[in-house]
Amino acid sequence: MFGRVRQYLGVGVIHQYRLTKYDPALRDSSGGYTGDDWTAFAEIGETFAGVPLTLATYLTVETNHLVALASFIDESGISVVVAEGVEDAQGVFRVREGDELSPTRAIEAARQMLREEGWCRLVDRDRFYIHVGWDYYVYVGSEIACEGSVELAEERGLFVDREFPSPYLNTV
Repeated sequence: MFGRVRQYLGVGVIHQYRLTKYDPALRDSSGGYTGDDWTAFAEIGETFAGVPLTLATYLTVETNHLVALASFIDESGISVVVAEGVEDAQGVFRVREGDELSPTRAIEAARQMLREEGWCRLVDRDRFYIHVGWDYYVYVGSEIACEGSVELAEERGLFVDREFPSPYLNTV
């Protein structure tokens, strides 16, 4: 897999993470999540495991992801990412193909992706990527071992799977 990552991003990216809100204790032997949990912004108001998903709960989880992503960007020393593979079926995504995004704009793009308002890969080809996947999974790759960011994510209640390459690396 590292060969594919290097082909996509250059030789620097070797540390890969999956950030998730899903407790690994609730995974089956194949890694599938078995709990009853929400996966999208559109599910606000629905009930999961007997508890309604409120806007406040959603925003807390979303903020935890975005704070963690900002930390990964900062710890990796990234000042600009490029948007690649942009999808904007709803016409509301504020990112266009090839846009160079500051860390602040990258985090806003990630917010929109978490809310399923559009999609893209955020990359610094030689050093870094962020991919937001289905079911509220977020993937980060960096040439830097981002242990401070991992710790921050875990302190904020997220689970971090190390050495977990993004499934979106193969969509180039």
